[in-house]
Amino acid sequence: MKKLILAFTLVILLTLGACTGSNNDTPTIQSVKTELTIDSELTSESVLPTNIDGIEIAWQSSRDNTLTTEFGIIQGLVDLNVTITAVLTYEDSVTTKIFNVVILRSSGADNTIINNAIDSLSFEDYVITKDITLPDTVDGISVTWTSNNETHLSVNGEVTRPDKNESDAIVILTASFSYNELVIEEEYTFTITAAITSVVFESYYSGAEALMGDALKTFLHELIDDHYELSYTDLWTALAVSDEDPNNSNNVILLYTGRSQLKTEIQSGNNYQDYWNREHVWPKAHGSFDTDQTEGTDMHHIRPTDVSVNAARGSLDFDYGGSVVLDGSVATLNLRDSNSFEPRDAVKGDVARMIFYMAVRYEGDNGELDLELNNLVNTQGTSYMGNLLILLEWSLNDPVDAFEMNRNEVIFGYQGNRNPFIDHPEFAEYIWGTN
Repeated sequence: MKKLILAFTLVILLTLGACTGSNNDTPTIQSVKTELTIDSELTSESVLPTNIDGIEIAWQSSRDNTLTTEFGIIQGLVDLNVTITAVLTYEDSVTTKIFNVVILRSSGADNTIINNAIDSLSFEDYVITKDITLPDTVDGISVTWTSNNETHLSVNGEVTRPDKNESDAIVILTASFSYNELVIEEEYTFTITAAITSVVFESYYSGAEALMGDALKTFLHELIDDHYELSYTDLWTALAVSDEDPNNSNNVILLYTGRSQLKTEIQSGNNYQDYWNREHVWPKAHGSFDTDQTEGTDMHHIRPTDVSVNAARGSLDFDYGGSVVLDGSVATLNLRDSNSFEPRDAVKGDVARMIFYMAVRYEGDNGELDLELNNLVNTQGTSYMGNLLILLEWSLNDPVDAFEMNRNEVIFGYQGNRNPFIDHPEFAEYIWGTN
């Protein structure tokens, strides 16, 4: 009996000895967890282990789109602080280990960031007649500019149009986009149109070269007659383009005050005295026309004006002198008396050239009015406007400027006719003057 017990005990000891030897050969999950390490800074070249000594390891990240399905590292455009969790599994045992690491930005991140900024930068138009805005930053990226033709388009976006007898200017602006140590250049090509492009200038007025007096007036009338007619309502939109403030595309410039006014601040009924409305520079009372007639919707003589100053001008002829016109309680640079109105100096020539246009465009044919000029004032109720001698003087003393030339171009696009006295101020002298 004792022999049997000893034999059984020996079998148990041998069996336990065999089991103990097997456990020593098999790694435990806790020992692998203790030994598991990864770099504190990771890139796409980093390797996250997925099996150590038979222990399966899966990985989780606190940020989306930083790990592939195979547990590779995905770098972004910036350095990211990320919490990465290792999930260790062996048979029925599961444990985790947490690492706080930095996933470094991609080596191509600077290039991507700059290219994104380049893609986001564009201009409304590349055929231009007025100053443009050149940004010094785009999406936080520094931008510097160079121009191959500073004469016509500077690095500040200032435009100088070629003279009307010159060709359009082609200007290349180079933008240098900088981020960290990387610089990428992009070119933008602009066309700066001449004051009057050579094609329009030569072809539009071809045949006028040797004409004077009534012959020239008749020639110009036939040239600008029968234009495309806008509705009176259309003028709100059209004037917002033709009289846009060159320095603020949200505003228009008001004729008599020179104030820059929000395009949306238009008169409604009899209210809004500080808003803008549509001024007929050749008043409707000089010919008794209405806003549903061609004369009443012709953009060449309709301008945005302050409501109260427009009312002060009324239907007065143009001449020197009078009392200061007030805009509310603020003095303007305009004068008026009982029979005439004197606009500010900066637009005296503009006013004169609009009046000259009307006297040539409307000659009594096609059921339209015959509008004429004379040397009188207080001519309301007739089809005349004065004072012609003063208007000729104003046209000489206040030459055509860039704003007026651009306005002529815009209206040409809307109506299909031009104001000849903007393109050729000398025509007024040839028709009505003494030279």
